[in-house]
Amino acid sequence: MIPDAVEIRLSRKDRAELEARVRAPTTPQRDVMRGRIVLLAVRGRSTRSIAAELEVMPRTVSLWRGRYAHEGLAGLNERQRSGPKPKYGEEAGCTGRAAAVCTGQEVLSATATAHASRFQKPGPRAVLSPDSICGPGI
Repeated sequence: MIPDAVEIRLSRKDRAELEARVRAPTTPQRDVMRGRIVLLAVRGRSTRSIAAELEVMPRTVSLWRGRYAHEGLAGLNERQRSGPKPKYGEEAGCTGRAAAVCTGQEVLSATATAHASRFQKPGPRAVLSPDSICGPGI
């Protein structure tokens, strides 16, 4: 038997925030989905009807509905995941030149330069002399 859905109460401020998140084109899709789940739940929709409309599992609807009910907007944020810490990028604590090294940008650009120069023919070498710079006899 499926337990009763958690009742959600939404303040005006939270409603405005969720509606803005859902409408914004730059909001990550996972956040849009979470916002839509909460907004539909506030309207009194059942977990199964929300799941059917959004094409997700009822378990997913229950998860986000419950997190919002217990933690508010903060409950919809991404949580720390288990597993090894990131090795590259800003998440690994690399900044500036170290970030380029961590992400391999310098290695990639050096490799690309080495490969490109390998296929180029050496050009004629320019010989600089006072005559070639200032003209003859000066």
